[in-house]
Amino acid sequence: EKRRAARRLGAASWGKPDGGEPPPEAREPVPVGQRLGEARRLVILGDPGAGKTTMIRWIATAYLLRLKNDPDLNELPDVATLPEEHWLPVIIRCRDLDRSALGGSLEDVLSHTLRRQEISQAERNALVTHLTKKLGRGEALLLLDGLDEITEPALRVSFSQQLENIHIAYPKAPMIATSRIVGYREMGYRIGRGFEHVTVADLSREDKDDFARRWCAVVETPERRERMTEELIHDIHSSDRIERLTGNPMLLTTMALVKRKVGRLPNRRVDLYASALDVLLNWRREVDEPVDDKEAVPQLEYLAYAMCERGVQQLREDEILELLERMRGEYPQIHPLKKHTPEEFLRLLERRTGLLVEVGHVRHDGLPVPVFEFRHLTFQEYLAGLALVAGHFPGRDRARTLAENIAPLAGRTGEVRDPESGWSEIGVTENWREALRLCVASCNDDFVDGALKAILTPLESEDAQTTTHPRSVMAALCLADEPNASEGVALTALDALVMQIKRQPDESTTPGVKAAAKELGSSRWGNSLRAILAQEFCRRDGQARENWGSLCSNVATSSAPRDETGLREWLALETSRIAHGSETEAVDAALGIMGLAYADKAFVVPGMIEALMSMLKGNAPSACAAAWSLGWLNGGYEPRSSYPWLPSATELEQVIIFFANPESDREGVRFVSWILDRANYLEPLTASINEQDIAIRQAAMKVLSLAENAWIIESLKAKLNDEDSDTLRAAARVLGWSGNAAAVEAVLDCLDRHESNWPVAAEALIQIGDTRAVEQLATLLDDPDGDMWETAARLLASINDSRALEPAKIRLTSGEESVRISAVGILAQAVKDEIDRTLLSKDLDALEPFFDPQQEIDEERVNAAAANLEMPTEEVRRRYEALAGQFSLRLAWLKGDAPTAGQD
Repeated sequence: EKRRAARRLGAASWGKPDGGEPPPEAREPVPVGQRLGEARRLVILGDPGAGKTTMIRWIATAYLLRLKNDPDLNELPDVATLPEEHWLPVIIRCRDLDRSALGGSLEDVLSHTLRRQEISQAERNALVTHLTKKLGRGEALLLLDGLDEITEPALRVSFSQQLENIHIAYPKAPMIATSRIVGYREMGYRIGRGFEHVTVADLSREDKDDFARRWCAVVETPERRERMTEELIHDIHSSDRIERLTGNPMLLTTMALVKRKVGRLPNRRVDLYASALDVLLNWRREVDEPVDDKEAVPQLEYLAYAMCERGVQQLREDEILELLERMRGEYPQIHPLKKHTPEEFLRLLERRTGLLVEVGHVRHDGLPVPVFEFRHLTFQEYLAGLALVAGHFPGRDRARTLAENIAPLAGRTGEVRDPESGWSEIGVTENWREALRLCVASCNDDFVDGALKAILTPLESEDAQTTTHPRSVMAALCLADEPNASEGVALTALDALVMQIKRQPDESTTPGVKAAAKELGSSRWGNSLRAILAQEFCRRDGQARENWGSLCSNVATSSAPRDETGLREWLALETSRIAHGSETEAVDAALGIMGLAYADKAFVVPGMIEALMSMLKGNAPSACAAAWSLGWLNGGYEPRSSYPWLPSATELEQVIIFFANPESDREGVRFVSWILDRANYLEPLTASINEQDIAIRQAAMKVLSLAENAWIIESLKAKLNDEDSDTLRAAARVLGWSGNAAAVEAVLDCLDRHESNWPVAAEALIQIGDTRAVEQLATLLDDPDGDMWETAARLLASINDSRALEPAKIRLTSGEESVRISAVGILAQAVKDEIDRTLLSKDLDALEPFFDPQQEIDEERVNAAAANLEMPTEEVRRRYEALAGQFSLRLAWLKGDAPTAGQD
C-alpha cells in the first residue's frame, strides 16, 4: 500500500512523498551552517541566481575573519549558524579547471587554482603542501563552486567521483560543492560517500523584507531610506507573480536595481531581464558615459548565441574578437557597430557594464590568453534568445523565418537522468532549453504561434518517437512564460504535454512532464491544464486514473496561495465548484483539495465535507476523486500528527455505506478504507473479506487485523469453517495479522482438516507467535508443483529456519522465470544487509518483486542502483560481485559463465 500510494502521488509531485510526510516544499529550511556542522560534506544545489556562489563567498569570508579575530565578523549576517571552527577556506572555481586538473589529484586542482593567481612554482608547491596538510588535519574547508559549469558531462562525472576519492584520502576535511539543479541532474551521477545533498531554499517573505531594509540602508540617502524601504517591500509583495520571482536572490537584487532605476517592478521574467540589461548598460552613468544599447545588444546577442551553439560558458579573447569582427562583416547595415573596434568594445563592455567579464587566462598557441564569460549564465541564455528574435547570430540565412530557425534547435536532445528517482528521459539540451523559452517569451506576438508549433513539431529528418516527448515538454515550458499565444495553439501544446503522461498505473510520469506541469499551474493556462487532466481522469477506469489525478492535484496545488487567509479563500472557491459546477469541474476541485491535503496544507472550510460526501453518490470518477480527497483530509494511509478532518458519526456512516456498497468505485473504496482504519465502525468490513477485488479485500483485512473487538475475532473464527476456501484463508490470514492468541486453537483445527490449508494456517500461527505448524511446513519443501513449496519456504525463511535455503538455491537455475524470482526472494530474507537486499530487488526498494538471476546486470542497472543508494558505482559492482555466487547472478563486466549457487 505504501508503494502504491507513493507511486500514485509521487508520480506527479515535486518531491519524494513517503508515508504521511509532506513533500520537501513543506519542510522548514535550516541554516547551511547547521547541516555543515552535522554532515561535514555537502552538495548544495540551487537554481540559477539562488545564491550558491554568494553563499560560498560568505562562508569563506566568515572563516577568514574568524582566523584573524577580526571584529568585522560580527557585522556579517547569520555567522552564528556556522560551526565554531577555525577552518582555512579554500575556494575552487570548477569553471577555471582545465582538463588535466579535472582528471588529476587534489594537488593538481590546488596547483592549477594557484597558478591562475600568477603565483610562482616554488610558492605554489609550498602552498599546496601546506593546504593538503591542513585538509588532512581537518583544519581547512574545501569549497568547490559550480560543478555544473564543467562543460563536458563525462569530465563532470569523473571530477565528482574524484571528490569522493578526496574524501577517502582526507576523511577529516570538511567539503562543500555547489551546482545548478539541472546541471547536476543531467550529469546522471549522484555523489556518494556520505555527502549530504541540500537545496537552497527560496527566500521567505521575511528574508525579502530583510533584504529590502539592508539594500535601502546601503543605496538610499538617510532622508529617503525609510520611505523607499516601505515602498520596495510593498512592491516586492504587490502581486503573486512578483512574489514568486523574488524568491530567487539574483532576481530580487536585479528587481531592486530596476526599481531604483525605473521606479517600478516588472512581473514577467523576460521583462525583468530586459529591464536589468538596460540598468546594467546604463550603470554609473553619472560617472561614465552609458554604453549605447544599439551597439552593445546586437553584439552581446551574437556572442551569446555562439556560446550556446558551442555549448560553452567561456570564450578566449581571440575567439570573442574573431566573432565580433565576423559580425561586422555579416551585418554592415548595423552602423553603431562601427563606433568601436572589437578590442575597444570588449574592454568598454567589461569596464562599464560587468555583463561580460574577464575571469582568468588559458594557454593558447603557447601564450596565456584572457578568458571571458557572462557574469551570470542567465544573461547568456536571455541574449541568445534575443539573438534568435532579432536575427543576430552567426551564419544567419535571411530567407528563414524565426520558426524555421527555432525548429532544429528544439530537436537537439540528449538523455537526462534524475539522480533522486533514477529516471531517465530524453530532453532538449541544456544549452538551448532556457534560451528557447526566453526567445518565445520575447518575440513579437505575430510570431508566437509559429514558434510554439515549430518547437512542438518534429522535423522530417528526426526520429519522431525520440523527439516528440522533449519537444512537447519544451513547448509547455515556453507556454508557462505566458507569451501571447492563441488559445488554439496553447490548447494544442497542453494536449501534447498531457499525451506524455504514462498510461499505466505502474508507470510514473517523467520529471520533465512534472516540472512543465508545475510551471503551467501558476500561469494563465493552469486552469486549462487542470480541466484537460480532469477530463482524462473521468475518461478512465480504476487505477488507470491515478497518473492524471495525481498530476491534476499537483497542478492545482502549485497555483494555490501560500498564506492561510488566501488558502481558505481558495478552498472555499473549490468547494463552490464542487457544489455548483459541472462533473469535470467538481472532479478537478476535489483533486485540488486532495493535493493540498496530501501536502498537509488543507483546512476544512464550510460546506467542503458535505460537497465531497455528495460526490460519493455520483458516478465512478466523481466518487473516486471525492474518496481520494476525503482519505487524505483524514490523514491518508498512515497516521499523522494531526488531521484536517475527523468524521462525525453521521459522516462516518456515509463512508461505511459507500464502503459496503458493492457498486461503489473500487479505487474509491480503497481510499475510504484509510478512514475506517481509524474508526470504530468495523461491522461492514467483516463482510468485505470475501470481496472479489483483491485490493478491497486486503484493505478490509488490514482494518480488521487492527481491531480488538471480541465479536470480530469470534466472527472471523467462525469463518474458518466456511466451505469457501477463499473465505477460510482470508479469515485465517486476518487472525494471524491480529496476533490474537484466542484464535490459536481454531487455526490449529483448520490446519488439521486439509493439507491445502497448511500454508495460510501456518502463516497465521507464526504471526500469532505459535510455531506448532513449522514441522508440517517443512514437509512441503519438496512439493513438485512449486506453489506449496514457495509458500512454505517463505514462511520458514521468515522465522530464520535454514531448511528453506537449500531448496531455494536449487531453484535459482530453474527454467521458469517466476520460480527463479521466488527463489531469490526467499534467499533474500536471510540477507541482513539492507543495501544488499535493495540490490537484489527489481525496483531497488528491498521489496518484492526480486531480480531474475538470469537477467544480466549491466552498467545501466549499476548506475541506477548507485543513484538510488547514493554510493559510488565501484561499490555497487563490488557488492554485486560478492552476491553473485550465492544468487547465481550474471554480471556483464565479468567474463565467463555465471557462478553456480553456493560457490564462494
